[in-house]
Amino acid sequence: MSAKPRIWYYGTTLMEAQKIVEGDHTVFNTGGGTFYKKVRGLNQAIIAAERAIGSDADQPAIVELLIKDQSHDSGNRIKIKSTRIVSAAEILRRTGHTFENIDTGELLKGVITRASNQVYTVACETGCYQCRLRGKWKSVADGVQQVAVGDRVKIKVIDEKNGVIQAILRRTNQYGRKRAGKSSHTIVANIDRLIIVSAVKQPPIWQ
Repeated sequence: MSAKPRIWYYGTTLMEAQKIVEGDHTVFNTGGGTFYKKVRGLNQAIIAAERAIGSDADQPAIVELLIKDQSHDSGNRIKIKSTRIVSAAEILRRTGHTFENIDTGELLKGVITRASNQVYTVACETGCYQCRLRGKWKSVADGVQQVAVGDRVKIKVIDEKNGVIQAILRRTNQYGRKRAGKSSHTIVANIDRLIIVSAVKQPPIWQ
């Protein structure tokens, strides 16, 4: 009985995504088990796509791959049944992330300045709002932290103090750290300048 095909996601640039959809799968069949390092869950692919951008001439993209199990008899190659580029509307609906400056109607644009127990303070031109993620979106999905301080978001205002995060805009960078037995924890996103402050003598510097 043949194995049931599985769906994986690959975060890359739009130019490379178009090559993959046209049938160029060499990026996956490099041997040494690298395939499983390149494909992942949708939220993980989003982070990879944001990091893949090397110039303003390109943009992030997610490729959905319908694949069969890896064949160990063919040099660690994989068999891809079908591919497609995941639309911006689907990414937004399923994860809250968007790579584009989409028309979101009456939503306010702001920056997350504080995060505590899945409640996020969002600073907008009209003031600060205490917000939660929309609907069933999770603060952590596919092992990836969805939002962090510094993220640019769009919110729906409920009243003068509260709102709901409806869209998470593309990150330009992020800073985080590894946690034992867990995925990377993002401390802050979209950094313009990072200043490290430490005591000269007491307490001693822990490098």
